[in-house]
Amino acid sequence: MEFYNKDGSRAEMCGKGLRCAAYYSHKRMNLGGNLKIKTDAGILDTEVLTNNRVKIQIPIIKEFEELIIDRQAIYHGTLESRIQLFAKATLTS
Repeated sequence: MEFYNKDGSRAEMCGKGLRCAAYYSHKRMNLGGNLKIKTDAGILDTEVLTNNRVKIQIPIIKEFEELIIDRQAIYHGTLESRIQLFAKATLTS
């Protein structure tokens, strides 16, 4: 499965897109509730649960570091498949 960002660049994975693909495959194509879907982040497990919920496998962060810029904590990590992951938190003193 291929995922694309708003700017047209290719993304390695998209959690919501993966959930939608698993749900659609299960409900509309009558495939099983447990699927393995190939993405650029690797082959990821999905499971369609009750109440229209879908559980997906998220790749594990291999390296992780915290950067402080203008009193903002920026968390930067690299997933096993080399996906760049960023999160931001505001620091309080």
